[in-house]
Amino acid sequence: MLGKTSDGLTMHPNDNYYIHFPDSAPEEEPVQEEPHMSEAVHIGACALTQSISESLGLPEKLSAAFGEDAPLIEDLAAYFCTAETSVLQ
Repeated sequence: MLGKTSDGLTMHPNDNYYIHFPDSAPEEEPVQEEPHMSEAVHIGACALTQSISESLGLPEKLSAAFGEDAPLIEDLAAYFCTAETSVLQ
């Protein structure tokens, strides 16, 4: 992902854009904003993703593929599904 559009026509590039197109970088480095995290825990969505994951047998398959990192992979997938600003939603 290289940026996002606000009106469907104008792209607002992020840092990845300037990595791939260094000639178009502005004179000043873009300022990275601190990520905004929701103060509320989305327990319903997390419980649902965990329930679906268990019904599909994903924890065992992830453990076989990633070993001790499997819970982290599962948490990351749940985060992408429940993040308020995730484009991948």
